[in-house]
Amino acid sequence: MKKLIILGLYILFAKILLAQTTNAGKVQVVTKLVQKTIPVQANQTLNITAKKAKIMITPSSDNQLQLKMSLIAKHTQREKAEKDLQALIYEIGEDNSGIILKNDIQKDKVNEKITSLLKTVYEIQIPTNMPVKIHQNYGEIQIEKVKSNLTLNTNYTSIKLLEMHLDKADIESNYSDMEIKDCSGKYTVVSSYGNTKVRNTSNMDFTGKINYGDILLETFSGDASITANYSDVKLESIKEIKRLNIISNYSDVVFKDLSNLARYGFDIVNNFSDVSIAEPMRKDFVKSTNTMIKTAANGTPIIKIIANYGDIDLK
Repeated sequence: MKKLIILGLYILFAKILLAQTTNAGKVQVVTKLVQKTIPVQANQTLNITAKKAKIMITPSSDNQLQLKMSLIAKHTQREKAEKDLQALIYEIGEDNSGIILKNDIQKDKVNEKITSLLKTVYEIQIPTNMPVKIHQNYGEIQIEKVKSNLTLNTNYTSIKLLEMHLDKADIESNYSDMEIKDCSGKYTVVSSYGNTKVRNTSNMDFTGKINYGDILLETFSGDASITANYSDVKLESIKEIKRLNIISNYSDVVFKDLSNLARYGFDIVNNFSDVSIAEPMRKDFVKSTNTMIKTAANGTPIIKIIANYGDIDLK
């Protein structure tokens, strides 16, 4: 009987120890929530300066900006997460240009080394015609259904633009992957060390300078001008092209699904580049030195490619 009691106590002690160990290793999440409603005046711009943040912007049904900001610290020790959370600072204000939102990490707010995972999450609703400017270092941006001007400057940030039928977008990104989907309007993109995907567009005017990262145009409709440096250019299932200019330097250019391209004229200049053209389109090209021409029905080539030290593949 005594042995059974000792065995029972041993099992109970083991369970308590296991529970303490499990809880000690579990990530503790501490959140500070900030919510605010700001009336939006005509011609005001939303200006965001963010660091280690996730920014989500969707349209509102009125002329107000609805903000929900979550300041988050994660650590296996809750007390440490609570201390480190003090390093997350934010600003909400207005100036002559518009509404200002900022967040940052101020290390001197904490007297010891910050070991928690810190993050700020913006959930914002704005009038659809409100211009947006964002400068972001480290994090994510997702914007949906905004119709006014957009300016992005990002480093180490993933970008998603969805159903954006706007006037103008200017995007400069470094080490940032980007997806532009179901959009229209004028887009200018300068991207270095990141992949860019442009999908299912309608009446888009796209200008891209892509350095050390790939670009994909898929189900594209509109005008496009692309300069690629050490970057692959891929085009799939093109819907309707008004004009397409590609300059590739040390970059491959690949067209897939040529069924919609037979009606277009091509002007290809290849310098130290191999050109591969699938049948039956190959017979329509006339070759001369480093130039290959395919005449369109109206006599004017719409697709112009200059390839320097990179292959061209029309599959």
